[in-house]
Amino acid sequence: MDIADYDSTNYNYEEYWQNRQYEHLAEVVALRKLLPEKGASLLDIGGGYGRNLKEVIKNYHHATLLDYSAQNLDRAKSFLKEDLEKITLIKGDAYKLPFLDESFDVAMMIRVTHHLENPEIAIKEAYRVLKSNGVFVLEFANKIHFKARIKNGRNFCKNISPHSQLTKDSGVFLNWHPKKIEEIVKSVGFIVDEKLSVSNLRSQTLKKVFGDHTLAILDSLVMKPASNFYFGPSIWLKLIKSPSS
Repeated sequence: MDIADYDSTNYNYEEYWQNRQYEHLAEVVALRKLLPEKGASLLDIGGGYGRNLKEVIKNYHHATLLDYSAQNLDRAKSFLKEDLEKITLIKGDAYKLPFLDESFDVAMMIRVTHHLENPEIAIKEAYRVLKSNGVFVLEFANKIHFKARIKNGRNFCKNISPHSQLTKDSGVFLNWHPKKIEEIVKSVGFIVDEKLSVSNLRSQTLKKVFGDHTLAILDSLVMKPASNFYFGPSIWLKLIKSPSS
């Protein structure tokens, strides 16, 4: 199984985010730009301990958080305690979503694709459980972000296969070429409605100079234009399930 199993390593994903306030704030901005303002049902695939769900749950009548890690779900009970009456927590696999066809109005999968060797399977599953005209917000780690281009050169950027590297905490981390991901989502049947480049200003120096909140505001201003060049390390897509499907 190539989905990250935080339980076997006792990895604390909540602690990982304690010193990444800029990145978190930038992702909140992206979510608010791409998710519908209101909705009946939301599915958070690989939602961890509920970091992003907590920021948007107020806009939905009900949400389901699915994660492969029992440890993450236990933390979600505490982290989301104020909203648990409208949230269902489920231990499950992004490759085999335990839901009927057309069960949700909206779905999101944030910081999951870099753990998947076969993202097409998970994307097909998201497509299956979404209602017609449903919205799917998909994030993936960008193989050809600005720093990678400088470091690796033109030939690296032309190769649309994923680029993997070993990481200390979670094994294989897969960076995906945007063209490959866009090829997959279109083949599944999604329509690409909007695209953002997120965390474009990720730099310890910039964090010290501007501070997390100001840097997130500046990032929000460049997310759309920077997406035309796949500039940042994180690309976000707003996808629509075709009504003809």
